[in-house]
Amino acid sequence: MNKNAVLLCRASDLKQIIEGDSLENQVKLGEYYINKQEDTLLRTFKLVESGRKAEREYFEEVIKFCENPKNKVDYILFKDISRFTRSGGQAYAVFKSRLNKNGVDIRDTEGIIQGQMDTMEHLGFTYNWSKYSPSEANELLAAENAKSDVRQILTKMIGAEINYVNKGYAVRPAPLGYKSIKVHTDNGKRTIYVPDEKEALWFKTMFEMRSKNIYTDSEIVEKVNGMGFETREIVKRDKQTKRIIGYSGKCKLTVKMLQKYITKTVYAGLFYEKWTHSQPIKCEFDGLITIEIFNLANRGKVYIEKSDSNYKLILNRKSIQRLKNNPFYPYKRQVLCNICKNPLLGSASTNKVKKSLGYYHCSRGHNYLSIPRGDLHKTVENVIKQIKFTKEFTDLFKQVFMDVWEQKRNENIDQSIHKGDQVKEIQVQQKTILEKIKVTGSPIVQRALESEYDELQGQLALLQGERNDVEDEHYKIDETINFACYLMEHPFELFADITNPLNQATYFSIFFKSKPTYNDLVNGTPELSWIFELSKNQEVSKSYLVTPAGFEPAVFALRRRRPKPLDDGAKRG
Repeated sequence: MNKNAVLLCRASDLKQIIEGDSLENQVKLGEYYINKQEDTLLRTFKLVESGRKAEREYFEEVIKFCENPKNKVDYILFKDISRFTRSGGQAYAVFKSRLNKNGVDIRDTEGIIQGQMDTMEHLGFTYNWSKYSPSEANELLAAENAKSDVRQILTKMIGAEINYVNKGYAVRPAPLGYKSIKVHTDNGKRTIYVPDEKEALWFKTMFEMRSKNIYTDSEIVEKVNGMGFETREIVKRDKQTKRIIGYSGKCKLTVKMLQKYITKTVYAGLFYEKWTHSQPIKCEFDGLITIEIFNLANRGKVYIEKSDSNYKLILNRKSIQRLKNNPFYPYKRQVLCNICKNPLLGSASTNKVKKSLGYYHCSRGHNYLSIPRGDLHKTVENVIKQIKFTKEFTDLFKQVFMDVWEQKRNENIDQSIHKGDQVKEIQVQQKTILEKIKVTGSPIVQRALESEYDELQGQLALLQGERNDVEDEHYKIDETINFACYLMEHPFELFADITNPLNQATYFSIFFKSKPTYNDLVNGTPELSWIFELSKNQEVSKSYLVTPAGFEPAVFALRRRRPKPLDDGAKRG
């Protein structure tokens, strides 16, 4: 007699679909079984959800479809009992009982489940107690084995992952800013995170800008988005079948996202999660930023405390050490009070509309003196713009500087010529070997000559690389000379190009012989440093150009910074 069947195909997760036991394979097995029985397939259900949960959303839809008498379902078919449930024999018995009460049998393609029998059938009678399933014991055993398999698999897998996390290895997909790689360790081949070439720079910028406490979160977001920030693409899948139905992600950074990222300890090289018992664990890889920068960036909301090799995470830390050198007030140690001649202090106050305003101030034994932060900074900038080296001093500096760099340039040219001669010598040797190879008839001699030629080729490549490096250095020397001359005529460029306010304050102090008061800066009467005083009031000689302590940072900056190209007319002033 022809019967109506429902086919149930289930996978536990997406990985199982991709790597094996696919839904399509279960469909083929089920359709083959139903066609062989010459039955009718009413509907095929494809589910991707765990079989060990007592309450399963989509599985319950299948059961209700079968229980509905309007659908006239005679039996439900699946590959094996583990595809029906992994919750054990008790749960299996409950589902089977529900279906049997509505006249629906259950079957599997592996043939473990047998049809019901009736011990009173030969007498023409039937009772509830006379019906039984001859395979019921095997069915319950298979259901219990399925549950036991899940327990063993998850215990082994999750237990190993917990151990590896507490040893500092990664077990989850890499967060934004990192990528995962496999490395050989004493614990076998394990996964760690390494900086992603593109994404890591975004997070370094976030933390560093926020740690300085001079940028608003909106300014940081604007800066990082300008660097090309976007979240990774996310594949959207159907909840029931897990088939791809679209894509999302690739979002720009927002203030809320920034504030969430900043609290993630993984960027400081620490795991902190449930599996670490809510304790920071040092990762077996370096973070994108240091713990110090992490703490400064979080401003007490999340604070990592290190003691020897142990770490502790403190949330909402009330007491935060004040910054001795606060980048928001870089001149509080450089500019003096007009009244008491002590260095000005710097702090912020909140006005009536809850807006934070920064001030330089002093009240040491006198009336309170307050100067808006922006006014003082603008005054400093205006003063520095007016400072110029005298032509006499500039010419002498160029002469001394040129003497030193001319010597370096000549040494560089000599090295380049020497390397070029060595290259030509090897090329002559190679030409001679090639001529010998042409005339010799012995394969053994040819192989020996070819080996000698290859060895010379290696030496040639090395020398050519060294020669190119020397020539590149020659161009760098020219650029450095040009840039040094440019800075001597534009000293403010050196000051203005410093992105760190604290470094800028250090350069500011170079211009003055003694620390100026705010009135000195406003009136344009600060006492200039010995260089500017020397260039105006004293006879200049080369002996005075021995750099005193305090001027060294500017000289070293000339060596570090990338020179700007100038035209020929600007090279010599």
